[in-house]
Amino acid sequence: MKLGNFLKAAPHARPVNPRPITLRVIGKDEGFRPIVADARAVLVFVSADERQAAHVEARAALSKRFPNKEIADLLDEEAAYHVLYRALRDADPGPTGAYQPFADSLDELRGALVAEEAGRVWRAYQAFVAEEFPEDKKGPPQAETFRPTDQ
Repeated sequence: MKLGNFLKAAPHARPVNPRPITLRVIGKDEGFRPIVADARAVLVFVSADERQAAHVEARAALSKRFPNKEIADLLDEEAAYHVLYRALRDADPGPTGAYQPFADSLDELRGALVAEEAGRVWRAYQAFVAEEFPEDKKGPPQAETFRPTDQ
């Protein structure tokens, strides 16, 4: 049976529910004073294509923001923001049942999540993926080119 058939066949397929998460966001009020709030969102899976694009875009974004500077130490953190931008969705689905992006832009998300909170949300995303796709006790065959999810 071809891949598409597995995904369309009811006995073989099941919905994956988005994972609810509460995150602490920062911003400014009307008087430009710093504020913090707890926000509700959901996590959805990011495909391999999207994850790879996120990593490439993270490198390009850092190179553009910090031309001629060493960015290696910032790359993992920036890549996490790029993946989370794709993974975080509004807590409530829209009229069609689809979950809309949580942030209007990557810059908005980066500005609202301090690094420590982004790290916590990143670990929650990784746990979500690990729970849905647990490793076989014997260990699945791994190509050496696969990077761990936390990269």
